Amino acid sequence: MSENKVIDKQFKLDAVQYRKDHPELTFQQVADNLGVSNSSIHRWCKQFDEAKNENEDSNLFRGSGNFSSDEAKELARLKKENRDLKDAVEILKKAMSIISVPVKVLYEAIKEYLEETADVRRVSLRAITEILGVSRSGFKSWLCRKPSESSKRRDSVKKKSAKYMRKATRFMVHQK
Repeated sequence: MSENKVIDKQFKLDAVQYRKDHPELTFQQVADNLGVSNSSIHRWCKQFDEAKNENEDSNLFRGSGNFSSDEAKELARLKKENRDLKDAVEILKKAMSIISVPVKVLYEAIKEYLEETADVRRVSLRAITEILGVSRSGFKSWLCRKPSESSKRRDSVKKKSAKYMRKATRFMVHQK
């Protein structure tokens, strides 16, 4: 059997029963008749006999992707999610080291995140600053810092520019 196809539990049980009903046939003949490999028939018969001896039908022919319980399945999902998140953090760390972002920009992003997620925050400030590679104390002192005169002037110019751009845009729209 050259292609991978999914074979369900019932087919495997029927194949084992077919082998038991026809002891005159070799494993190879049974496999050829059913269109599966010789090793598959051997494996299924062995698994069936082992499960029969242990009186355990629940895990008979359990696939590798199946879990023994819901808890095991949830644990596997959480482990995968944790691994994916760790990978994402590593990618972000590498990206941060490649792209030199001014600390002020990072502090502003942290502040915005904290404001947006104040009631449902899942990530601590310690974790955020650690991931972004900035100091927590530096962020806290930046929050308390009064804006400098030059930054006040810069903000004022930005606001005035935005105001004039809105007026100019409205004027141009009405001219059409």
